[in-house]
Amino acid sequence: MSTNETSLWSSQRVWIIGCGDVGWRLARRLADAASVSGFRRNPLRVLPTPHFAWFKLDLDQALTALPTPTPSIVYYLAPPPSTGQTDPRLKRFLERLPAALERLIYVSTTAVYGDHEGAQVNETTVCHPSTERGLRRLDAEEQIQQFGQLHATPWNILRVPGIYGPDRLPVLRLKAGAAVPDPVDTGPGNRIHVADLVSALVKLAEKPVANDVFNISDQNPIPNAQFLSEVAAQLGLAAPAVKRLEELKADMSSMQESFLSERRLIDSSKLYSRLEFVPQFADYKLGIQQSLEASRSATKV
Repeated sequence: MSTNETSLWSSQRVWIIGCGDVGWRLARRLADAASVSGFRRNPLRVLPTPHFAWFKLDLDQALTALPTPTPSIVYYLAPPPSTGQTDPRLKRFLERLPAALERLIYVSTTAVYGDHEGAQVNETTVCHPSTERGLRRLDAEEQIQQFGQLHATPWNILRVPGIYGPDRLPVLRLKAGAAVPDPVDTGPGNRIHVADLVSALVKLAEKPVANDVFNISDQNPIPNAQFLSEVAAQLGLAAPAVKRLEELKADMSSMQESFLSERRLIDSSKLYSRLEFVPQFADYKLGIQQSLEASRSATKV
């Protein structure tokens, strides 16, 4: 962070709820400048800074109280349960969250839009989720907005497509000869490098853009087959075989199937203009290169 950015965060107490891979990267970005607390079911790692602390938080259990002092910024990254059409985890958390916040930021998913048969969608597009996963996320978005309205708490929602980055590429599957889905069945896909996602999350708290929804993507939609073929090429592997999506579904998670089956083009121009957001990895080939190099470097440590 620059000196000016550090001074902006120096008085902030930041909570990151659901501090997994993305939250951990966000914590490392902020912990030298702000007081950061990470919350997850099983805290694992330690940041070498006095400005970071772990707290155990199981959102599937009734919450009696949350730590003090009151946070100024809360990032909520915890996923909903894997079944149902609502998010009871978020409900339990909001019931205990102090209302006196400077900003409540919720990380959602572009699955709330549903399938638009390849058409472009932006933040004004009416949400019609076609999966329970999308319905759960839409319920969570509504909870965030209702909490903000009830308590006069500024909020933001960031709708995120497929995330890639270090240790977020199917390297082992490609090395094992996994096929990729035919672009005829999937159309262009929307993605964001995890480093750019973290940068956008930081900017959301810094900019006066409260009480608004934003999409994020690298604005470079390409078919999944093209993306994975580039990963294979950078690994020095032969181009993967192309198969119809129906043949590959048995080996996919519901999230992967949703990502590939629901066709839409995510317009993120609002984020780019309102937040003056400039992604580091608009070129997916550079993003793949950085991801693979970072994974190799981590393996050597």
